[in-house]
Amino acid sequence: MARKSSPMALLGMTVFLPTRRPESYVARWTDPDTGKRKQRRLGTRIKRDAYTAAAELAAKALGRVSIDRWTWGAFCERYERLHMRGTSPKNQEAWATTKRHLVAYGAPAYLDSVSSMWVAEWQAWLASDSGPGLATNSVALYSRYLRAALRWAQKKDLIIRAPHVDARVEEVPRSRAVTPAQFPQLLAAIAEVRTQDADRWNRFLRALSRCNLRINELRRLSWDQEAPIALDTSGPHPLIRFAPRSTKSRKRRIQVVLPAFWRICLETPVDERTGYVFRLPNGRGGQISEKRVVRIISDIGRQAGLVTDPATGKHATSHDIGRRAFVPQIDGILTQAEAHKAMGHGSWQTTTDYYDTRDALDVAAKLWEADDAGAASEADPKKHTPSGAPGGAGPDSPRTTKRPSSSAAEGESQ
Repeated sequence: MARKSSPMALLGMTVFLPTRRPESYVARWTDPDTGKRKQRRLGTRIKRDAYTAAAELAAKALGRVSIDRWTWGAFCERYERLHMRGTSPKNQEAWATTKRHLVAYGAPAYLDSVSSMWVAEWQAWLASDSGPGLATNSVALYSRYLRAALRWAQKKDLIIRAPHVDARVEEVPRSRAVTPAQFPQLLAAIAEVRTQDADRWNRFLRALSRCNLRINELRRLSWDQEAPIALDTSGPHPLIRFAPRSTKSRKRRIQVVLPAFWRICLETPVDERTGYVFRLPNGRGGQISEKRVVRIISDIGRQAGLVTDPATGKHATSHDIGRRAFVPQIDGILTQAEAHKAMGHGSWQTTTDYYDTRDALDVAAKLWEADDAGAASEADPKKHTPSGAPGGAGPDSPRTTKRPSSSAAEGESQ
């Protein structure tokens, strides 16, 4: 029985790493219809992955599946028309910004020219002084949008395999939350920035510090039940209901309301409880845009002189006042599962990161309490623990460590 030839053998396909541009393996084969030699970049420098991609390419070529080479511009037009049009305005705006950064760096001529090495060089340029000089998390954000576009191209058979795109973010926040002691200082600066509507912004910032909402969610929160983001007061406790089109995940969501936040909402007179809960009029019958709200809050933080990142001199922003400041308010009250629901986190990892820190602090507290008990027994001759015994201090371990003050510990946790 004759041995069946592989698709690669039938097409006379060869796989090689070019000497002029060795960032990706290339496949070269004979087209079964025209008899002409064709070649295609495989998007990887790993030999094993290159042969796997080449086998997939050969199977498509024999099956007469379209493998035409797409220019970058033609791909972007198709991606936006078939995919991005159905996403949220915020996602569309982020993709447009990602595309601008790609063009500024020098967008590739063809879609399959985007390799892992090319992406890494683009990311380095984004973070460099010769480029936009973006922060690590900003680079990761735009990298995720590029990765999503390339994976969509792979699903639609526009490329053989999407290259690897590293989009890791910094695990440690670059800035700390505004503390309750600093918050009055922030409120006092509002009148210097917003001379005409200081009361509106005072109420908005107080609400922001007492809720688990993003800026755009708080800005759009409404008393009207048919609104995309609405307060639901039909039950024993108020809730916030999100329509699918109003959330990042495009899914229906229900979120709890903190009592302190609800008391701020109730400052609105009963006969005025229609439309937006926190009105920030733009003078044209609508609300001020999210970008404008974020800029105004940054101006207030700068006017107040509240530095939340000493390394960079960054002043308080909306995130330092809002969701990050909300976490201590539920500390010790909710379980991890309940906090996940209250915070509206899309990923369990986001909630877990906070609770891992809290669990570590609980363990540390027990160790410090045990150390204090041991120190007290040494000070009392009647309760002295012999050297080397459990809980005692041996000759090589004098008790010279001081326990940090509660204020210092609080500053560290922030």
